[in-house]
Amino acid sequence: MKKLGSHIICAGGLLDEAGRMKGSALVLEFEDRAELEEYLANEPYILEHVWEKVDVEIMNVVIVNGEKI
Repeated sequence: MKKLGSHIICAGGLLDEAGRMKGSALVLEFEDRAELEEYLANEPYILEHVWEKVDVEIMNVVIVNGEKI
């Protein structure tokens, strides 16, 4: 996570109804698709097959930490 630094908008664990971790969510910001693809090509959890599924979606972020951006 340190390596991602300012790319991170938010990150956290997804919990089941019993409060056990069932996955994770990572919302990142990159300058362009090429920068994202470079990150994905070198992401340790992808390379080591820790993540079973990775979804990439475009998101229009309008509020961060209660502040409109």
